[in-house]
Amino acid sequence: MKWCITVDIGTTATKVSVFTIDGQCVFSTAEEYSLEFPQEEWVEINFYEYYNAFRRGWKKFLAQNSIPQAEVTLICTSSQGESIVAVDRQGEPLSNGIVWLDNRARKEAQKLSSIIENQFFYQRTGIPEIGPNWPITKIMWIRQNNPALYASAYKFLLAEDFTLYKLAKEFATNKSVACTTGFFDIIIENWWQELLKEVNISADLLPKIVLPGSVIGHLHPQTAKELSIQGECLVVCGGMDQACGAIGAGNFMEGVISETTGTALAVAATIQNPRFDLPNKIPYYCHSLKERVYLALPYCPTSGIILKWFRDNFFDSPKNYEELIQMAEDIPPGSEGLILVPYFAGSLSPDYNPNARGIFFGATLSTKRAHFVRSILEGVAFALRENVELIESMGVTTQRIVSLGGGAKSKVWLQIKADVLQRDIFKPHMEESTSLGAFILGAVAVGYFPTLQIAYERLAKEGTIFYPRRNHQMVHESSFQKFRQIYARCREIFLLEEDDLHGTKS
Repeated sequence: MKWCITVDIGTTATKVSVFTIDGQCVFSTAEEYSLEFPQEEWVEINFYEYYNAFRRGWKKFLAQNSIPQAEVTLICTSSQGESIVAVDRQGEPLSNGIVWLDNRARKEAQKLSSIIENQFFYQRTGIPEIGPNWPITKIMWIRQNNPALYASAYKFLLAEDFTLYKLAKEFATNKSVACTTGFFDIIIENWWQELLKEVNISADLLPKIVLPGSVIGHLHPQTAKELSIQGECLVVCGGMDQACGAIGAGNFMEGVISETTGTALAVAATIQNPRFDLPNKIPYYCHSLKERVYLALPYCPTSGIILKWFRDNFFDSPKNYEELIQMAEDIPPGSEGLILVPYFAGSLSPDYNPNARGIFFGATLSTKRAHFVRSILEGVAFALRENVELIESMGVTTQRIVSLGGGAKSKVWLQIKADVLQRDIFKPHMEESTSLGAFILGAVAVGYFPTLQIAYERLAKEGTIFYPRRNHQMVHESSFQKFRQIYARCREIFLLEEDDLHGTKS
């Protein structure tokens, strides 16, 4: 039997899925790891965690099937964006990697803002604001605060880039993950050489750029032996997880919006041409297609991770997510007045404000933990509604909203989203749409299917539709409007804190 593997590198877990060559998913596992928080606003990870999680997942498949080794024809990768690490010539990390949630590079973001005008930055990168989240500011921070590390760096790699090197021993990236570095020009689809020169970062420190869905090379013999893989195995570069998930959801043509509720909340729509003239700036990413196609992709940095945070910090005995959500079922719509604003690590869309923070508003002496769980589910749904409306404000006509990610495993959460948006929410038959999208990219790359469209039509199966309940519309509409008012009134406080942080407060 020949197998195909997809590796989806997330913020807190890596998903390993195994497919037959005709596209049947026969195994899937999520291998978790922990983030490190060495200082306030610092978020780090040992990049080996990504590869080790992949190895654990694959070994589980071998053990489950009682086979010492297996023949694998392709491995296709997808990953989170922005998390970055410095490596030496052998691809070994020189320190912990800096996770995309990290906000340490505030001063560097300010410096970059003094070098380049924000609107021009947006028109070249698709990134609405210059901030500390983007790898360009993190590399500047390393150079300023750890010059020895910067001087030792041979390459700076993103999570997918590092995994590709571990597999094929090639330093490579693609436009789909590189587009949010801050130094990638999404119009010409290449490194933004002028900006790199302005900030004195050599392009030699960056990997080569290949098209998403391209074969990087063969699985390295040493890695194949370590993984107990035999046969001629090709390694394919898939792209950013949101883009791969969009492909798995059929979102590679206009008319579909896919939302992914995982660690973060991402809302994606395929478009031909980005618009930079709208009053609310929409982030634009390069899609994981060889053609020049974009994803309008508004983003909230924290969604599902808030549920994890609440689980880990407010219960004496361990709870799984299903148990938490069952608690929320006992609370009426509107959480009896408790409203969550889910910006635990800042806001990106629809309002860029890295200083925004999470808010639970409306707690009383009768508020229980179940109310907090329900308010988390509803607060993320409110953020989803805001960002769907933001995309539609640019003239996008939505024919279908597809729900992906860990949040799509919960029927309760899907129903809440349908009720809050008062729109049909479609759940695909295969929950792991990112893995399916990565498989489709890999299968087309090695010739199992002639095109993405044909592969999707043959592999995708009809899912489940969650219809909005009209009797819940008024309470959710009232809560949504309060949600917007709470953030609007607290926004000034967050801005005052930013002034205080930078010594500009009078």
